[in-house]
Amino acid sequence: MVTLQSGVTAHQEMVWTPVRGMEGSTYTVCFQAWSLVGYPSQLHSGPMQFQRLRNTDGSTELPRRCVHVKVRRCKYCVTSEETLLVKMKEYSVDMNWLRLWAANGNDDGDDLTTPVEDPGVLGSGALDGVHNGQLLNIGPVYKFQPGDSLMSIAGRFRTTLKSLLDLNPDITDPAVVRTGQEVCLIPCSA
Repeated sequence: MVTLQSGVTAHQEMVWTPVRGMEGSTYTVCFQAWSLVGYPSQLHSGPMQFQRLRNTDGSTELPRRCVHVKVRRCKYCVTSEETLLVKMKEYSVDMNWLRLWAANGNDDGDDLTTPVEDPGVLGSGALDGVHNGQLLNIGPVYKFQPGDSLMSIAGRFRTTLKSLLDLNPDITDPAVVRTGQEVCLIPCSA
């Protein structure tokens, strides 16, 4: 949590960066806050009365708020120190940095990604004026159909089982995939 403003009204921002292996996962983050401003101990709403929780220090518990975060598959947020060559080696030894540049050189219709103009200069992306690093496309996402297996997908897209597992570290058992499951892949990397 980063404090942006403190005082009578405080503003804090949660900063969280997913790590490798979290791809395709959904997380729930809940926040709880207390107000030091005095509220009446009872609020009237029609015929029912609601009691707010008061702590011994006089603070009042505010409503809990939760957000759901889904980590996107086949996307990576790069920093300004990284290059396409570094990312290519990190994701797959079979990948060519030119292929990674081709996947990121044009507008893909995703508001969160920006085209990479210079493969040696990354991390220039900004959302709402805040520098967050650039969101990089690693490859396309394929959704498993009935009868698909990792081996059949590897053969169909001319890649290897090792490459699929490297790109999808959340898949712990290659024999267990389900219809509708998404997988990141780089075609023709065999």
